[in-house]
Amino acid sequence: MIKDIELNGKIVKIEYILPDEIKKFLRRNNIDENQLLKDYKWEQCIYEDLLDKNYKVRNDFEKAKLVINYIYITQDNQIRIPPKNFAKGKIIGGGTWSKGTFFEDFSIGYSIFTE
Repeated sequence: MIKDIELNGKIVKIEYILPDEIKKFLRRNNIDENQLLKDYKWEQCIYEDLLDKNYKVRNDFEKAKLVINYIYITQDNQIRIPPKNFAKGKIIGGGTWSKGTFFEDFSIGYSIFTE
């Protein structure tokens, strides 16, 4: 799935990548991947995770890939995979959002790569 996101007046394309291992984990736990990807909070989270040390958002790219590589439901029910296996390029950001911050039932982690 690709979304256009506005970062300080510039529209960039973000491709959301769900590796097969993550998709299988979501299905096993009855989490709808479409609802996960279409959540309105993504844009704000990406914006915050691309802030530099001067609190200025990085928008010096046209396209990026967001690889979801971590889901935590409980200590015994979690998955983490190396994101670099799924995106070539330079890592420019990412985040781990705790339960209740982004989603109520699970925590999520992701990395953002420019092409």
